[in-house]
Amino acid sequence: MYHSNLILVIVTAVVLVSGACTTIPNNDLPDLTFRHLKPISLGVVKIELTSISNSNKNSETLGNRFPISPHSALKKWALHRLQLAGNAGTARFIIINANVTETRLNRDKSITGLFKQEASERYDASVEARLNKAHY
Repeated sequence: MYHSNLILVIVTAVVLVSGACTTIPNNDLPDLTFRHLKPISLGVVKIELTSISNSNKNSETLGNRFPISPHSALKKWALHRLQLAGNAGTARFIIINANVTETRLNRDKSITGLFKQEASERYDASVEARLNKAHY
């Protein structure tokens, strides 16, 4: 009798503990690519990618909290879309701005707000770049 109760307690404990375990969600995101889009042919033999934006140099910027920063996405866009198609000249792709801003949102602070699932922040990304063709 004591032995069967002990087994029942152990089995119940194992079931309860294993039921409380959660699996870690898979956060693998697909690789960001722009290769599915038509390339942009430039009549040059060389493309220079430069950045005057401080967003990639500062580790405190919000863009670095995301799986891929706006700066990295813009750089990938240039690498995947811009294509050499000339026999002279250089094109310069300059990243001017690639930032993310956070805006705190108003939340329902009433008793019904306790039962709502509301966003507390909104993130807005902005990117700006310039493409110049140099003649030298």
